[in-house]
Amino acid sequence: PSAPGGSGIGGNGGTRITIYMEKGGAAVANTGSGGGGAGSCGGKGGAGSGGVVVIALIQCAAGQYLVKPTDTTCAPCPAGYISSFADNACTPCGQGTYNPSTGQTTCTSCPAGSYNPNSGQGNCVVCSAGKYSPNAGYSSCIPCNAGTYSPNAGATSCSACDAGKYSATAGGAACTSCNAGTYSPSISSASCTYCSAGTYSSITGSTSCLQCGAGSFSSSSGQTSCTNCPAGTFNSYFGSTTLSACSLCVPGTFNPFLGASSCTSCPTGSYSTSTGSISCSSCLAGTYSSNTGSTTCSICQAGKFSPISGSSFCSICSAGTISSSSGLLSCSSCPPGTISASSGSSSCSSCPEGTYSSNSGSTLCSNCPPGTYCVETGLSFPRYCDTGYYCPTPAIKLLCPSGSFCSRFLSVGNGDFEVDLVPATKSYLYQSPFGWIGSYNQNFNQSSTIIVQSLGNALTGGSDVPSGNKYLTLQRTAQISQMIEIPKLCTVVVSFYSRSRSSTPFIGLFIKLGANTAQKVDLTSYSWGLYSVSFTNVTAGSNKLLFSTISTSQCNILSQDCSADMDNIVLTVDIDRSTPFPCAAGRYCPSWSSYRLCDVGYFCPSLGARSTSISLLNSNFEQDVLNTQPYIYKVPSGWSSTDAALIIVNSSTDSMWGGGAAPFGYNYLATQGSSTISQTFRIPAGKMISVYFYGRSRKFSTFPSTVASITISSSSSSTKLQKPLSFDWTLYKMTFPTYSSLNTSGTISFVGDSAANPGSIEIDGVVLIANPTVPLLNADFESDSSVSAYTSMSPT
Repeated sequence: PSAPGGSGIGGNGGTRITIYMEKGGAAVANTGSGGGGAGSCGGKGGAGSGGVVVIALIQCAAGQYLVKPTDTTCAPCPAGYISSFADNACTPCGQGTYNPSTGQTTCTSCPAGSYNPNSGQGNCVVCSAGKYSPNAGYSSCIPCNAGTYSPNAGATSCSACDAGKYSATAGGAACTSCNAGTYSPSISSASCTYCSAGTYSSITGSTSCLQCGAGSFSSSSGQTSCTNCPAGTFNSYFGSTTLSACSLCVPGTFNPFLGASSCTSCPTGSYSTSTGSISCSSCLAGTYSSNTGSTTCSICQAGKFSPISGSSFCSICSAGTISSSSGLLSCSSCPPGTISASSGSSSCSSCPEGTYSSNSGSTLCSNCPPGTYCVETGLSFPRYCDTGYYCPTPAIKLLCPSGSFCSRFLSVGNGDFEVDLVPATKSYLYQSPFGWIGSYNQNFNQSSTIIVQSLGNALTGGSDVPSGNKYLTLQRTAQISQMIEIPKLCTVVVSFYSRSRSSTPFIGLFIKLGANTAQKVDLTSYSWGLYSVSFTNVTAGSNKLLFSTISTSQCNILSQDCSADMDNIVLTVDIDRSTPFPCAAGRYCPSWSSYRLCDVGYFCPSLGARSTSISLLNSNFEQDVLNTQPYIYKVPSGWSSTDAALIIVNSSTDSMWGGGAAPFGYNYLATQGSSTISQTFRIPAGKMISVYFYGRSRKFSTFPSTVASITISSSSSSTKLQKPLSFDWTLYKMTFPTYSSLNTSGTISFVGDSAANPGSIEIDGVVLIANPTVPLLNADFESDSSVSAYTSMSPT
């Protein structure tokens, strides 16, 4: 081959002879001739022998091959194949290698991240997600281990799963987040761990579990949340695993919420007595709790009070009020006659002798003024010196001397209109009342005043007369008047009961005393009411007391009745009772309670005895104040008693003693058993004494009908009279004999008697009348009988 110009050697027929030449000479195959191809050095091929195929000897370059043996040219090896120099045949690339181009002499290892599972490949296969090939030349990819992953194709390595995630199997393309209730604390986890009891994870992908907070617990593993402790319990620890970790709130504390880490102390003013409380109870009114966390409320002590529930303290009763026992909601005002001088008092103190307190809730007692007699404790008002006496100090009572005036009341003749007699067959009379001067009414052609008998009266209605059985009606322009003797310049209070007879409008009643300006009282009710007007600086001597209604012209315009009813007129004066007031010349003081102008036909150089009335103190028992109480056990003011088993009864509120309105005012007296009441008065000389009183026997079936025993006694004699009492209020009269001694001090007493035992009686409106020694015959003209309306004759 290296000899220049050498000739080729011919091959035998049928024998293929390949001749390799050093430098790329092309071999020519001539079938049947077997001639060799010219060499590169210019040698010619020799002629083949007959019958022998002589193939031209060729040499394919590296990367080429002969497609067919007879080809005279070399073709490039296809992709995935290679050939070496003069190999004339291609060899496939092995697994893990590839050849992407033709005519290649070498195969390339598949790069990391790919693989080639077959030979003769022109390309490598990229490792799918979840697999990898770390180096070149891999015939297959390696699956990622559990706990790792490769998310993309062509990976050369796998990534570790992050903490909080896991890959359970090999070949994972992604990691899965740990479910809520589980966790993975590190990378490359093939699984997640359940949260243990006492812990939890509420989100996915947790790297750790959280401890159950204070106020909660979890009793099993794998929890996504903790269970709250119920209301009424608490848990101050973290990581609790059981319900028993929730402790009950102790008494004095409470918890209304779920999941509390502590209980709250009951605030002041409340408490809780049991464990496990979800709320506190407010302290009741009358109790309190001043500290937080109380298990009980304290009772307000005497002298204190708590008006509302939930109080944290008790209020102190102010001066003038008390709370007499513990647990009270309010303080009570000290009643009249008592005081509490300081705050926080549990009892009222009675005003000592010589003092009084007239208002409820008083803090100080007032000194009784001169002219009053205050020898008892607990007085609600200064006791006026008894009629017929004067009181230089509140502790001394002296008999009024002859010819002196010792009373706060001025005599009003027939002030209750009881002197006027209305026949039983009539209910009213048109006439001026006895002792009064009345006007004449031309409209009626008769006296404009009417004396009305309330019992059975159908004209003006009702029987609720304030005093006795009769009252006076002033019709339209009517007026009545009476002269009143005033001992000295003073203030005079005119008191009376009245009511209107018209409603549109209610009328006005005018009262005038002496030269003083008339005063108007508006009557605003059909019911009886007590009215009073005060006149100041009334001059001493004779003063006219006048009552009148509105004018005729006003009445005609109003077209109304314009009439008023009146009863029980009383005058009081503010004359000092600490010394006797001498009766002036031309006047006389017959019973030490009346100040009278000397009568016609008489002269009065000193005390006379011409009055018919004898004043008793508190004769209708109205001076004792009951307020809202139905009755009180006490001796009535102005009276004396052997014991205190006496009852002043308020008929407007009483339901215990048989009901029924008191004949005079609101109060009446009920004696108990053999209890006796008495009062001292001045007995006029040469007079019979008539005792009028309303009485009744106690209205109980178990009580026998009782007898009232009335005794009038003096220093020299004593007379006792008895009167059986009805079970209904009845006006009784009892006449006692004449007393001849002048200025005798006497005593009148009442006691109840019955056949079986001492009984109880009820009395009201006691009146004493001094009668002439020699009564007139047929003084009331009842001895004359007539079959017609009238008879013309002199009365018997």
